[in-house]
Amino acid sequence: MKVNEIFNILNEYAPLEIAEEWDNVGLIIGNKNNDVNKILLALDCTLDVVKEAVSSKCNLIITHHPLIFSGIKTIHSETPLGKKLELLIKNDISVISMHTNLDKADGGVNDVLIKKIGGINIEKLNEEEYSLGRIADLKEETTLLEFVEKVKEQLNVCGIKYIGDDDKKIKRIAVVSGSGSEFYIDGVKNNADVFITSEVKHHIALEVKELDFAIIDAGHFETENIILNEIYEKLNVKTDCEIIISKCLTEVFKTL
Repeated sequence: MKVNEIFNILNEYAPLEIAEEWDNVGLIIGNKNNDVNKILLALDCTLDVVKEAVSSKCNLIITHHPLIFSGIKTIHSETPLGKKLELLIKNDISVISMHTNLDKADGGVNDVLIKKIGGINIEKLNEEEYSLGRIADLKEETTLLEFVEKVKEQLNVCGIKYIGDDDKKIKRIAVVSGSGSEFYIDGVKNNADVFITSEVKHHIALEVKELDFAIIDAGHFETENIILNEIYEKLNVKTDCEIIISKCLTEVFKTL
């Protein structure tokens, strides 16, 4: 198959036009007419991931976070980005990234996330045609502490931060994967009992506490890494390429 054929499959799943304006998605590096026999899936295009693609003889890397977010003025191998670009070009490896378009897509990151933590009757978090977040019900009411423990287990989180009364009743949940704490107010407006995201800003934490709401900071990596299996399944039935999920996938931060 060609790079462009893989791109078309991904674009049907998560169209580029629904990405945020500031985002950088699609074919980031490579040639759309190149052949693809083996694909590597990863959350980030780190140097270790690029080296893994080289050693595994992959022609294409598909990531969630873009390799390049904004314009660059120089490319040289003394910088992390330069090293990666040099290796990718020398080994004729293309990179496709699906970021906020994949967050918003039906069956995308937020749908997978909210199902993973027990959500049913899933709806868009706000009235936008392509919402970044989702809101849903739990099958059974639980307490905040019990729900935090479930989130920790389902997402395999080493350490989890949260705000709210441990005994607060939780029935309706809202999520925005990755760094989305500013959207918590949409959860409040839609009668959610708790909001799940990551990288909660301090001023938002104070607001949540004063509103007697609840928020769970479940980690950027943990709330997004779950999408790789979904991408694998979609490509596996529509291509004849070998597909592997990166073994270099790790949370950036260590937790004591």
